[in-house]
Amino acid sequence: MKKNILLNSITIITLMVLVNCSGGGDKDEFNSEATVNGTVSPQNGYNVYGGNKEIAGPISAFKSYTLIGQGTGTGTYTGSYEYYLIGNDGEGSIAIEIDAVMGSNNEYYPTGITSNTSNYQNLDGAPDNQYLTITEQGYILIDASNDNLTDITIYAK
Repeated sequence: MKKNILLNSITIITLMVLVNCSGGGDKDEFNSEATVNGTVSPQNGYNVYGGNKEIAGPISAFKSYTLIGQGTGTGTYTGSYEYYLIGNDGEGSIAIEIDAVMGSNNEYYPTGITSNTSNYQNLDGAPDNQYLTITEQGYILIDASNDNLTDITIYAK
């Protein structure tokens, strides 16, 4: 098993697993690549994508967005984009609870477009233990198109 993990202002995770197959001891290689279409969120976690075009529709519609990180709990994700998507891409994933999203300008962002969410009104201002919930294949889109952000911080349970 080989893992390369760089954790600093950018979270990049590359995972390569060699799996022994039953039978002749041959090996198959599994390489997990981060794309919106098929990326599984970490258990009880979320994926963060950035893009420069507002898109609506199912989470698979965001294929042109760039994965900038994955997380559980609170984390900061670096990337200069006009839009940030926080998604729960996994099949059968546990619901994700988001308390607040803050830009590098120290302003808090409400939700823009949402899919498969509940209590979206709770993402309004500083962390206050009032959570928006993102369920399986759901997301929230943060519109920062006028703000020239360099990163976002996600406050999650």
